[in-house]
Amino acid sequence: MIAADKVTFSYKKRPVLNEASFEIPEGQITAIVGENGSGKSTLLKLLARQLKPQSGQLLLDGKDYQAFSPKDFAQKVALMEQESQLYGDLTVEEAVAAGRLPYYSIFNNQLDQTVEQVLDKLGLTDLRERPMSALSGGQKQRVWLACALAQEPQVLLLDEPTNNMDLRFQEEFFTLVKKLNQEQCLTICLVIHDLRLAQRLADQVLLVRGGQVRTGELTPETIEAVFGVRFPRI
Repeated sequence: MIAADKVTFSYKKRPVLNEASFEIPEGQITAIVGENGSGKSTLLKLLARQLKPQSGQLLLDGKDYQAFSPKDFAQKVALMEQESQLYGDLTVEEAVAAGRLPYYSIFNNQLDQTVEQVLDKLGLTDLRERPMSALSGGQKQRVWLACALAQEPQVLLLDEPTNNMDLRFQEEFFTLVKKLNQEQCLTICLVIHDLRLAQRLADQVLLVRGGQVRTGELTPETIEAVFGVRFPRI
């Protein structure tokens, strides 16, 4: 699905990724883990094409990222960020409909049904007329996820999606993510801090440290190598 070949990226003189190579398999959940400041969110922004590699190559279904038009790429890859740019005066329905922007040139009744289906799938139908400013943190996260799903992507990218959520909302959110992966064969890649949850949720783990990205299991040895501290076996 997605392949990175010797991808390098730096902020001015500060290197973040150094010739990183890895794959994100189709239809699986991939978790990105690493210390704060290790480059996890930068990696996700590269995968979302918000940033461009300074060297190396990213491929989607064997095609170079830069060969896709913005519209075509948005129909294949959607990003749910930590903080949404949606304004508080939008209603839930308007916010979710914003995810249809990549399709506006062919907008018709069938696409209206997509918004309806996403609202229903995420349990947001009763909230459709409510302004975003009136929602709880957990409800907003569901709306931002709905907005990404309205793009009908093949790949869903999530950047620490449950920050500031209580345990109940975290469990509900990740149960929903797992269900989307299983029912739609949706490829999901997420940055996550909770190592036990990453182990339980993900089919694959990408470990980020010192500019390198490698695939591995969350064992005490790999956790010590990535985080520099010894953890009990999880």
